[in-house]
This record gives sequence, structure tokens and C-alpha cells, in this order.
Amino acid sequence: MKRKALFKFYFAADKLNGALDRIIAAAALHCGETTAESAAQRIGEIIQVKICLGGLWDYLDGIMCGLTERERLVLKFYGNMRTGIKRLGAERMREIKRVAIKFTRRATRINKFCDGLRLLGMYYCLL
Repeated sequence: MKRKALFKFYFAADKLNGALDRIIAAAALHCGETTAESAAQRIGEIIQVKICLGGLWDYLDGIMCGLTERERLVLKFYGNMRTGIKRLGAERMREIKRVAIKFTRRATRINKFCDGLRLLGMYYCLL
């Protein structure tokens, strides 16, 4: 998982949470079209996804709390960019790289969240 995707997830997690809530509501409302058991199973799976992504977000939040407000704004800007950083000026590019490396050095246990990272890859399009 790329760092840029992690930054976008961290700053837009409420959008993803809302999308997952809408999926749960749709599964509950349309359970007449399928069996109640399969609808309940689908809802349970989505709830597990939310729990797993919540754990990943909590970990990222712990790292972000150690950064300054300016550094968090830089990461938010970088996470929401649609292009790379090469088009930016040298000073802005250097600042983004510095803060991203600082984040990476603090994210030593990110591999413990491999399930969360896999699920984020699956549901990234909802961001």
C-alpha cells in the first residue's frame, strides 16, 4: 500500500465509513430479494471491514498526533493530490518528502495491519 493512499484514507475515513454504512443499509433494505441469512452474513462482513479499518485508522491517528499541524496539512494536501509531486516547486516537493519520510519512520508497526491494508485496497474506490 502506498503512503499516499494511507494519507487519503486517514483524512477521508468519514467518507468511507458513510459509504460502508450505506452498503449495510442497502443490504438490510433489500433482504427481501435474498434470504435473510445471506443478508445478515453480508452485513456482518461489512461490519468486520469497518472494525478492521477502524483499527488501522486508530494506528494512523496515533502517528498523526505526533506531527505538527503544519505537517498534517502537508500530508492532507499530498494525499488529496491527483498527480505526483514533480509538478510542484522544489521547496514544496522537499517539504512533502520530508514529512512523508518522518511519517514512515514512525509507522514501524504498519505491517501488523496487513488485513486492514488489504481491505483498504479493496474499498479505496469509495474514497
